[in-house]
Amino acid sequence: EALAAPKPTQPPWATLPPVDWTAPLEEQLDYIDKNFRWFEDMRVLIFHEAQAHGLREKLTLFWENLLVADYDTHGVSAVAYRYVELLRDSALGNFKTLIHAIGRDMAMLYYLDGFLNEEGAPNENYARELLELFTTGILDPNGNPNYTQTDIEQIARALTGWKVDLKTLSVSFKPELFDAGVKTFFGQTGPWGYDDVVDILFDQRSSQIAYYVCTRLYREFVYDIPNATVVDELAAVFVANGFAIAPVVEALLASDHFFAEEVMGGRFKSPTELYVGMVIESGATATSDRAFLDMVYGAKNSGQALLNPPNVAGWPGHREWLTTSTVADRLQYMGFYLSDFYISNADLLSLANSIHDPAHPNAAFNLAVALAEHFSPVPAEALFIDPVSGDFTGGARPIPEEIASGPAYVRDLTKRLLEGSPWYEWDLSKEGVVDRLRRFIVYLHQLPEVHLN
Repeated sequence: EALAAPKPTQPPWATLPPVDWTAPLEEQLDYIDKNFRWFEDMRVLIFHEAQAHGLREKLTLFWENLLVADYDTHGVSAVAYRYVELLRDSALGNFKTLIHAIGRDMAMLYYLDGFLNEEGAPNENYARELLELFTTGILDPNGNPNYTQTDIEQIARALTGWKVDLKTLSVSFKPELFDAGVKTFFGQTGPWGYDDVVDILFDQRSSQIAYYVCTRLYREFVYDIPNATVVDELAAVFVANGFAIAPVVEALLASDHFFAEEVMGGRFKSPTELYVGMVIESGATATSDRAFLDMVYGAKNSGQALLNPPNVAGWPGHREWLTTSTVADRLQYMGFYLSDFYISNADLLSLANSIHDPAHPNAAFNLAVALAEHFSPVPAEALFIDPVSGDFTGGARPIPEEIASGPAYVRDLTKRLLEGSPWYEWDLSKEGVVDRLRRFIVYLHQLPEVHLN
């Protein structure tokens, strides 16, 4: 599905350059206002696409957090859109091809000062991050350095001469600013240029690149502490397929390890994953742009401002998503987003009917457990549920023996769903039942386990 997912239609403003600084003030102010709204539209589109095409967009966001180029550096929505478009197009494409393209992307040239890199005044920023954060990492699996300072200096010389023209939203190579002299890096000597750098890097450091990128993919999809054996297997797939991304992702997601009990629920969701996942899992069918915009700002306040990671290393992720302030924000926003403004009664009823048999004699008990397991990555028996005191209403019809003698979590979850109403009168068609259903789902989203993947 991710490979076949249609691309979103490029908005007209993606081809509009910024207004020249010599334009009348009124024209400049009009552009500033529109540019701000375009940037909002772009982040709304990211949430919209995440709901519609989850895996592709998860990978797009993964590459954004690996190949970082933030918006605030340039402040032009058209530039940011093209950066996201490149990552989306490459989400399941070829990593080497992506690296060939990303260094000549306008957003990246601005962010890591590539547009300042000229003969006689080489700028090392992109060369350093290309190795340290984008491809090889600092050390190989055995703790050996993957590159030297000399490699960085020589690569920086080979990357000179690339300029950005905001008036035409274009990138061009200026031969007169290129250092055409001989460079030596990774043991290779020649008058190397931009494409030579990428080709030599992938030829001389293929195993290191594969191990580094597959480690990052493992941490994104499975757990923060990589399994070395699994990473080695993925790295072999990566190299064997010429750095095609799709075979690696497929190998990981189809592996027994991915479904192993010990790694289920082993990582914390990012704010974007949390809020979009909640919308998807709730069965929302008509999420509005206004709702997605609210989630954009909810994610920002929870520590993830899309297209503006904290630094070139991106968001640290995992446990760093949870602080004394962001946990409170996450709980507040989830309760807010579960209101009927975002998710309709019809959607919740459809969800409930799809995960249990409403005609079953124990429907209320079954639904309570089914909902808990639907929204949590771990079994209901593993949830941290506070005991609910008091008996079930309806002394004339005691609860079934299998429930009475069964696990306490079934009774406690059902009491929270029923809110004191008789268990044998539970009927999704009754007035007020959908409100109880919504409150129960809000309760489930306050459980710690819902923050896990």
